[in-house]
Amino acid sequence: RERIWWGSATNATAVWAAKLGMNLQSSTLKFDESGEPLHVQQAGQNRAFPQPPHATVTSFDGTTIHYDVYDSPSPGAVLVIPGFWRDRRHPAMVRLAGLIHGAGYRAVIVDVRGHGGSGGTYGFKLHEHHDIAAVANDLLRNSATISSITLIGFSYGGAVAVSTVARSCSRAVTARRPSTS
Repeated sequence: RERIWWGSATNATAVWAAKLGMNLQSSTLKFDESGEPLHVQQAGQNRAFPQPPHATVTSFDGTTIHYDVYDSPSPGAVLVIPGFWRDRRHPAMVRLAGLIHGAGYRAVIVDVRGHGGSGGTYGFKLHEHHDIAAVANDLLRNSATISSITLIGFSYGGAVAVSTVARSCSRAVTARRPSTS
């Protein structure tokens, strides 16, 4: 799907394409939905193509780590750590977030250090576990409804996920929040 560009004729199909993780190519064959000039309607179509809420957290050494949250009312969050040279906005990651979100969970896609919008230089498991623990703690701190976080990593991201769980004493990484009752 990372190579698929969807030429949407309507705003509704632009939103549909985004949910499937496709790229949007505003079409010159766009239906006239408002009577406005084509370029105005195309701009509106681009605005209809949803972008997830974006957040940042500062890791232990001052490095800024970026992540996107595809929110849902679920108490469970799935924190996805992309593989090497993939970032949170890669079409495959956006598609995965859509699938996780469609299953009713919060999907959180992170840019590990040195990737995407995150600062720093990757160190192949040198500091990345601190970054992922910082994101997990930030999620718990900023959402009273998250009670569990599951880490999923791909390739290099899988190694980071294992390292995070093995090295961290954070309850965010152990994926359970104690009941408040």
